[in-house]
Amino acid sequence: MDSVDILHKQVAKHLKIKEEDQILIYSGKCLNNKKTLQEEKLSRESLVTILDKRDIPEIEREGNEV
Repeated sequence: MDSVDILHKQVAKHLKIKEEDQILIYSGKCLNNKKTLQEEKLSRESLVTILDKRDIPEIEREGNEV
């Protein structure tokens, strides 16, 4: 079964980004690793943006200290 979870595992293996640090984006939405690629309307050839949470600076929100 082609699940987004498998995609997370491949990113961890090849790009050395831990699963908990990954953000996978396709068509403007984050992928839910509990769904299959078919449910997300993806194919193996689909382009996915891969972000490492550690590369994103903290965003200060008005009234909240980070």
